[in-house]
Amino acid sequence: MALDTYAFCPCGSGKKLKFCCRDLAPEFEHMERMIEGEQYRACLEHVEKLEKKFPHRIGLMVIKGRLHLYMKEHEEAKRLFDQVLEAEPRNTTALAHRSTLNLLLREIPEAIADVQRALEAGRDPMPVDVFDSLEMLAKVLVAANIPIAARAHLQLTLASDPENSEVSAFLEQIDHSTDVPLLLKDDPDLMSCPEGFPAGDQFEEALWLARVGRWLSAEKQFTQLSESNAEVPAVWFNLALLRGWLAKNADAADALRQYSILDGVPLEAAVEAEAVARLLAPTPKEDQLPAIRITYTISDPQKLLELLLSDKRVRKSSVDASRESPEGDPPPMAVFRLLDRPCLASAENLSLDTVPNTIGQVLLFGKQTDREARAVAVGIEDESLESAKSLLREIAGTELGEASEPEVIIPCAAMRGTFNPRWHLPEDTTHDQARALVVEFGKDAYLNRWPRTATHELENKTPTDAARDPHLRLRVLAHILISELTIAEQHEKIEFNALREQLGLPTLDPIDPTTVNPRSLPACRWHRLEVDKLDDDDLIRLLSMAVRLRAERALQLVALEVINRPSLDDKVEKAYLYGELSRIEVDPLKALEYLDQGRTAAEEAGSSSAVWDLQELSLRSGMGQPQEVKRLLDHLSVEHINEPGVRQAIVRFLTDIGVLGPDGKMLPQPVQADPSEDAAGGETSGESNKIWTPNSEQGSKEKPALWTPGMD
Repeated sequence: MALDTYAFCPCGSGKKLKFCCRDLAPEFEHMERMIEGEQYRACLEHVEKLEKKFPHRIGLMVIKGRLHLYMKEHEEAKRLFDQVLEAEPRNTTALAHRSTLNLLLREIPEAIADVQRALEAGRDPMPVDVFDSLEMLAKVLVAANIPIAARAHLQLTLASDPENSEVSAFLEQIDHSTDVPLLLKDDPDLMSCPEGFPAGDQFEEALWLARVGRWLSAEKQFTQLSESNAEVPAVWFNLALLRGWLAKNADAADALRQYSILDGVPLEAAVEAEAVARLLAPTPKEDQLPAIRITYTISDPQKLLELLLSDKRVRKSSVDASRESPEGDPPPMAVFRLLDRPCLASAENLSLDTVPNTIGQVLLFGKQTDREARAVAVGIEDESLESAKSLLREIAGTELGEASEPEVIIPCAAMRGTFNPRWHLPEDTTHDQARALVVEFGKDAYLNRWPRTATHELENKTPTDAARDPHLRLRVLAHILISELTIAEQHEKIEFNALREQLGLPTLDPIDPTTVNPRSLPACRWHRLEVDKLDDDDLIRLLSMAVRLRAERALQLVALEVINRPSLDDKVEKAYLYGELSRIEVDPLKALEYLDQGRTAAEEAGSSSAVWDLQELSLRSGMGQPQEVKRLLDHLSVEHINEPGVRQAIVRFLTDIGVLGPDGKMLPQPVQADPSEDAAGGETSGESNKIWTPNSEQGSKEKPALWTPGMD
């Protein structure tokens, strides 16, 4: 297909082909066909021949750069693109492909800058290469877990290609992720120019640049404005947004903190800004603790093995023979967890005061060809490591030889003052017991221990003392807000307003939607809305947004309100809402009740109940009810197996629980552990010989995902 001589030249100069590389047009067509056929080396030879006839032509240099990029010859590709851009700084083709190269080299800030410079070139229409680079950049930001920049770039990509379903799926992936805090999923608007602002024209120009996607130029403009208008909140807020979109997270945090302390910023907005800043900024190294490894020489590994197995404060873990040791050697002969108290025989009197906690790990190695037998102790550099060393020395006695110097193996394995549970729960612990223990632990951590824990981030003060310091008050409130939002999504029964009152801080109270515009509220406030006062349209809108962003506390409130409104019977599929309520409910009995209500509603509407049976299947499995699991599998196999997706869902379930292998064949099931081994300290929870840290496990029965101040 012949090139349009009135289209932009493919060399990227921004000129029309007729007035730029018209003499090379046939060659461009020929080379593009070779590139489409992946004849990269042959095409490169052809370009080099053309360069002798047409020396110093930018278009040929760009083609060469692309070819070296496609052949993964990155250094030469970068040299060529740099050379082109030195001559033509606004060459969109070179900028787009250098951005792709920077992504391959994991130079994300440089890749963003190149895409921004290409967008700022203002080509209309913008070359396809630029949009391709923008889309790739957005996807890389998703993979790199930079949610604010990722969402912004995905939305910018969709603005240019609204029908791009793949990009929409990536955006949905972020919005649905429970790993992305709700505070980072919001889409706040840029603030408008304040009335009477002295540099109004520059402010408006910066706003226009930001809204058309030229974020780098807009950031420069707002940075200049901040230097002469440091007391204007709108300048700092917009600057923070732009820096977040550009993946300059630390700089965005600085701007948010500057915004949060200015006069005129409402307290709640200031706290939310500080909370976002805290999520974006790196945790101070002074508040981080490393994982430490200490190696001991041993003369008789079998004797030490017997001593460890015989002590009730030690639990043996299974050894994964496919995994190497921390030093890259063959797997250890045994792996143990060290506990701060003897294992419980049963869960009859289970409480925070009686449950044993893991304080460290021991890997036992026999004699090897080039190494003597040794025991490797692993722990976190705090009082628990000292306890683990003392316990190991007490158990091993003279069997434990000289210790090596402590070695850091994970620089930031835990936070100072970590409040993660490190339990080893008895085998007969029920789901209800474990959940009650999690709630009790959380309340104790938040209401008792955290207020007394000093951190560097609070200038070595405790939250109790920092709450009385006007300079640190916002940081304490932000800590609590992040905790509350995280726990709110888990529905733990912790009263954070009680903590605020205890510290003498203002509480967060219910929001009356008749006094504010509910559509302007940030997502982090949705769960405080008095939803019974919302009209039907606002309620349905909030429901949609809560589902999209996985704002589960808000979703729970809104779903219940929608279900109870007869006026919405024909506007909302209420059976679906029962499924959502069951999914987010932590009480399994209540979750089953929601499933039954959803199943009834679906059947009354003439729909299949298979989806409810499948959801109940997963729930019953998690509750440890094998007879109910078998009943549901039999029911699904007889009544629903030929319905779309049911057979695949059952196979996925059986694969997930280890009954089927990836090839669809039955896997051999483990035999029942010998009770005598368990009595001697054997481990039946299937743990491998991975390095233990306080964040890596919380016991063999329950793994609560608690977030506590000082953890992240």
